[in-house]
Formats: sequence, C-alpha cells, structure tokens
Amino acid sequence: MGMSQDDLHLPDDVEQLKAMIAGRDEAIAGRDEAIAGRDEAIAGQAVAIAGRDEAISQHETVIAALHETIEQQLRKLEGLQQQLARLLRKQYGPQK
Repeated sequence: MGMSQDDLHLPDDVEQLKAMIAGRDEAIAGRDEAIAGRDEAIAGQAVAIAGRDEAISQHETVIAALHETIEQQLRKLEGLQQQLARLLRKQYGPQK
C-alpha cells in the first residue's frame, strides 16, 4: 500500500511544493556545510595529534638516551668507588 498525498501532508499548490522542496534542499545544504566544517576541524585535530605524537616520540628518545647516560655514569662511579676503596686499603690497611 502506497502513501497518499494526504499522508505526506504535501501542499496542493505546485509553487508551495517547489518552495517546500527548495527549503528542504537549503536545510540539507546547511547540514552538509556543517558536516564539512566538522570534518575540517577533525582533520585539523588529527594533524595536531600527529604532531604531539611526534614530539612525544622525540622526548622518549631523549629520555632513553639520558637514562643510558645515567646508567653509564653510575657504572663509572661504582668503578671509581672500588678504586678508592682499594687505594684506602693499600694506604691505611683494612677498615675494622
């Protein structure tokens, strides 16, 4: 069973019908424009996020290098402490 013209609440006058269609077309165009604006905003946010991800990645690389440097310095310090302990034992004998 199809819908009758009464079921759609369409105007009888052709000009009114054309105006109604034009109004709906205008509303759809407005929605399309709003969607395009949101898509553009989302794309901009995606670019910003990608930039932040890149910066985070660079910071992680720097932090990893700093950790490695700290580890090397700690090993060097440990070696120097052992060397100092040997020198002190040689000069003053074992500590009691």
